Amino acid sequence: MPEPLLTPQEVAVLLKISAKTVREYIHQGRLKAIDLNPDGKRPTWRIVPESLPTAPDRAEQIYLDAKRRIGL
Repeated sequence: MPEPLLTPQEVAVLLKISAKTVREYIHQGRLKAIDLNPDGKRPTWRIVPESLPTAPDRAEQIYLDAKRRIGL
């Protein structure tokens, strides 16, 4: 049985980031997500659990985000 899809808020809690960052990752292609409202003005995102980063990926993600924030 496939795992249920996750909301951006649920993913934010799991990854300890903001929901806004989750939506940015969706737009960047870093998270696989499905828009449940493709014809509407506002997307209703659901994230595929298999696309969540693993522990080493998460460490690299934190490093790259910190590097971006300080302008390197």
